[in-house]
Amino acid sequence: MNLTAEPTPAIKTYQLARAAGVTLRQLQWWDEKKIVRPVQDRHARLYGPSEVRQVKMIADLRRKGLSLQQVRKLLKFMAGALPGDVLLYRTKSPRFPKLYRDAAEAMEAALDERGPVILAMVRE
Repeated sequence: MNLTAEPTPAIKTYQLARAAGVTLRQLQWWDEKKIVRPVQDRHARLYGPSEVRQVKMIADLRRKGLSLQQVRKLLKFMAGALPGDVLLYRTKSPRFPKLYRDAAEAMEAALDERGPVILAMVRE
């Protein structure tokens, strides 16, 4: 019986940039601003599965027109969420995001909102 943990697969910056549709400079900038924190291996940045998901989410939100400041706020807010929670974010409102424990309730609230909203479900 092997009790040692399997190493988490990691990908390099250029692989993630291609997969997420972002530039190498964007990934470097997000690392410098501490938005995404890859593991440093000598001179290479290595991204594990959670960082890959985070980069893809950031890239999608940026393509939808959210500023990096808005994305950072969302990520910070989602850090306190539990699996199954749904986040409702009003893109044109200064109000903070709202967290729902019930997906149906979140959908109802989204339908009641005026203007664009983003719904995100926490999976892990």
